[in-house]
Amino acid sequence: MQNNVNEIECYWEQSINDDIKNTEWYSHVPNDLETIKNVLYTAGENPDLNMTIGQNFEDGEYTFQQAYFLAFQSTIAHAEVDSDSCGIAAIFLARHYVEICLKDAIFNLNIILGKNVEIGVNNYHSIHDLLVTFKTIMEWNQDNMNSDFRAFINVMQLLHELSPKNDEYRYSANNAGELHFPIGFETLDTESDLNIINLDVLSYYINYVHKYFQDLFFILSDGHDSMMGQIGMNSPYITAFIRYFISSKTIKKNAQNLNNNVVKSVLNNYKYKDRIEPTCINNNYPFMISILDKEMFYITKIDNKAYFSTKL
Repeated sequence: MQNNVNEIECYWEQSINDDIKNTEWYSHVPNDLETIKNVLYTAGENPDLNMTIGQNFEDGEYTFQQAYFLAFQSTIAHAEVDSDSCGIAAIFLARHYVEICLKDAIFNLNIILGKNVEIGVNNYHSIHDLLVTFKTIMEWNQDNMNSDFRAFINVMQLLHELSPKNDEYRYSANNAGELHFPIGFETLDTESDLNIINLDVLSYYINYVHKYFQDLFFILSDGHDSMMGQIGMNSPYITAFIRYFISSKTIKKNAQNLNNNVVKSVLNNYKYKDRIEPTCINNNYPFMISILDKEMFYITKIDNKAYFSTKL
């Protein structure tokens, strides 16, 4: 039997009439876009459920980390309703939480320690690769890492093994037609393939990792007393500028023969330049970048690549 879109719409409308038109909350949803937006952007009666946009003077690092951690916790708390569905969401949230925490930690450590950061490198999502970078910065190896830190690292490595490509718990199948969530035991590749994930244990592991990242955040970048604050890097406009500059493809493209005009063009395109007044002092390598008349960053050339670092 060949169906057409009119039949589908008719069946759908009938189903909607049966399922929600007589429910209490159906009438609360307006049918024009402007009204929908106006209602969404108006404070509700419960202040605890009003999301404040742009009212916290911070770069979002803490807020975004907490967002995915709390969403993970909330998902686990409701997992008894449907452990398979909630488990998929929980693993995705846990993995993304670990990814952004690692990226933030690497970013902050590079700035605080004055490390050379290559400019224009493509962003990547591999937790394994991020762990390699993180351990290198921390100067950790199998011989000098204590057992607690090893457990911290191994939990994150486990998340990489669960979702190495970052999409195994985002979509039901990949472009090769491979199912991310097996139909049944007959679709498992081997008898030893994974078929149970204990969400209680996953929750314990993520809470364990969270404590480590939370303490590191407070040490590195939380407020004026943090290490970032002590070197004048705790302004959200400055941290956003660093992220902007080290992502510059223009600097990367011109790295071999970089000049003052190219650097200035990149500085002038920074969205919040009026807040921090970035300027380029030198005419050739090493370039010095000042913020509000204070010399703060270097641009150097190593093997014909441009690198960014903090002036400590």
